Amino acid sequence: MAVSTSSYYSLVITETKTLLCPVPECTKRLTPGTRLCEDHSAAILQGGKNITNIGVIKLPTSKTNEFVTLFPLSKSSERYNSLVTSIMNDWKKQNVTDLRIETIAEIYPSPSQVKTFNEYKAMILSMRNEGDDDVDNIYNHNKVMALYHGTHQHCGPLLTTENGQLQSNPQILCGSSDCGVCGVILNGFDPNKIGHNERGETFQRLGKGFYFAPHPSKAHYYSRGAQKCHSNDPTRKTQVLLRCLVAIGKPYHENIVQQKKTAPPEGYDSVYGAVGTCRTRGHGSLNWPEYAVYDPRAAIAVDYIVYSYTSTSEF
Repeated sequence: MAVSTSSYYSLVITETKTLLCPVPECTKRLTPGTRLCEDHSAAILQGGKNITNIGVIKLPTSKTNEFVTLFPLSKSSERYNSLVTSIMNDWKKQNVTDLRIETIAEIYPSPSQVKTFNEYKAMILSMRNEGDDDVDNIYNHNKVMALYHGTHQHCGPLLTTENGQLQSNPQILCGSSDCGVCGVILNGFDPNKIGHNERGETFQRLGKGFYFAPHPSKAHYYSRGAQKCHSNDPTRKTQVLLRCLVAIGKPYHENIVQQKKTAPPEGYDSVYGAVGTCRTRGHGSLNWPEYAVYDPRAAIAVDYIVYSYTSTSEF
């Protein structure tokens, strides 16, 4: 069954609702539940054929005739600048020098990914007696949160000009399931990848789950394999982060390390590690907060972020 435009773009964070459509020269405002205006949402669903002045990237998923669309934002758009401000303000850990945002591309997941996420979200909201008819309520009360995820990238990164045009060939995204960034974008979070990372670390404080952070500086540590030399400036390195919508539901506040945990306690949907908790010999306690979910349906990538810096203390 076809996915309607409204449900396809119901993946929304409330910050977008008063912004203009980010397509260059479009003056229409977004409405709650959308990330583009109605006309351009419909155009994206048709493969971007009716959109001009932007580089739309379509990538095939593992499902037949399904695609994920990446839409690089113009650096003059309201949403681009809103996200840049948010990223810079939330970058609390002083682990990079001269941080700069290079590219933000909105990720429009495949219909199957959207359907899976929305069904899971509706299920946990129903279990917690939360309605799904009020977008503001869901996001303002942290039932669904926009959080950062760091992972390796064998390809990329995509770099854009001021108006969102690509500086490099879209095929630079390899689409391989062995590439952390491409794997998540195209096919979602894979339980078989839990515990496998470019840092070679197996320590998982909250157990065998998918980890997300409210601070991009925390996720930076885990995107080691995404580090590349900047194609236009040899003094800078680039890395990639994914901004994801995560169905947190009712989080359990963990106080001790639980490396063997494979699910939240009964009655909860996720696990939260607060600063100063989960102390262990050799690793100390948490310096920055983090969330873990254990069901791959609980998270979906919605923004591809390329950032650069001149040095970092963590590699």
